[in-house]
Amino acid sequence: MLATAVEFLRDRSGLTSNRLLRAAVAAYNSGAGNVLRALAAGLDVDYYTAGRNYSSDVLDRAGWFHAHEAMAVGAATLAPDVVATTEGEGILRS
Repeated sequence: MLATAVEFLRDRSGLTSNRLLRAAVAAYNSGAGNVLRALAAGLDVDYYTAGRNYSSDVLDRAGWFHAHEAMAVGAATLAPDVVATTEGEGILRS
């Protein structure tokens, strides 16, 4: 779905790189037509999305998980008997 939006928006908007990715994520939420309408009006690609920040929020969260995944993999290697919790603390596996 995202690849289709990337292709569709690239062909119609001329966006590249990160702006194209943001537009595709916004299109997932609000539709490609709304993204093109926002661009035509000189608005941000998120203008018609939920909270008007959908793509920014999704990509920020993806970055957070990417950064913390490396830490979690390292922690699992160093302390395989500890399981992380949502509070950021660890508990021992039984």
